[in-house]
Amino acid sequence: MQAIITKYLAPTNTRGARIKASCQAGSITVPYDGENPHEAACNALRAKLGWGEATHGKMISGGTPDGRGDCFVFLGAVALARLARLAAMKGG
Repeated sequence: MQAIITKYLAPTNTRGARIKASCQAGSITVPYDGENPHEAACNALRAKLGWGEATHGKMISGGTPDGRGDCFVFLGAVALARLARLAAMKGG
């Protein structure tokens, strides 16, 4: 599995603000739009690569050290089982 890194790209004289999502398998750049543009860019790259939730699983994210983006990683089977147990304990 590969991590997906998103990065904010500031507007220029010819282009508006954008978010670039990239991983070893490829990249995509989308307009900065909506409530969570980093997640939208990650989802656009997943769609482009055919990495749907049904085949590749869920992702979680955290900020990058430079504060300009996010890092999305796939949850493994052990983490998903742990989350399911925690939800069951909380009644969810």
